[in-house]
Amino acid sequence: MVDQESGSLADAVSIGLLARVFPASVVDEAVDRAGVRERLNRQLPVQMMVYFLLACWLWSDRGYARVLR
Repeated sequence: MVDQESGSLADAVSIGLLARVFPASVVDEAVDRAGVRERLNRQLPVQMMVYFLLACWLWSDRGYARVLR
């Protein structure tokens, strides 16, 4: 499904789709293998940061605030 207005596949992708394509178990395994698991409790856990960074990559032409929306 491609967004009719922009014609961009990235616009048709949601965070829910990212979570289905990259399940939490896969993200956790990648984080553990990279050795970047958080040591302190933060407002945004490492899993959410991974999904946010994937979204930033998909929508690289937009600012962080717009990607968060």
